[in-house]
Amino acid sequence: VEVSPMSELSSRGNSADVAPAADLSPEAAQRWLERHRAKHSAEEEARRAAHRQECLQSSVAVGACGGLVGSLAGWKWLKSRSAGFQRAVGGSGAAFILFATFFVPFVFTTNRFRIRCQRRAAEA
Repeated sequence: VEVSPMSELSSRGNSADVAPAADLSPEAAQRWLERHRAKHSAEEEARRAAHRQECLQSSVAVGACGGLVGSLAGWKWLKSRSAGFQRAVGGSGAAFILFATFFVPFVFTTNRFRIRCQRRAAEA
């Protein structure tokens, strides 16, 4: 049985319009409702929530490692500068450099790992 799509993307953007070939009969609506309920059952939602939590925890751990490596590199770079540079930058400048060298790698690696994890979950 070939199922025609119920909607198609509009030419105006990402909004969905009802497809001209869509089956709008009550039987088709009932089949859709059954598929929707099966897909969004309590067990399935619990499994997704557990996987989502695992993805978030893993991505934060990977991001923290990336941030730590970035901070260590920033600290080493700061300490390799001359005393005049360190005086010119001052304590607040050094703190900002350390913050930036932690935050940028942390955000990048966290988001990248989280997106990959979510894509793998969607494919499964």
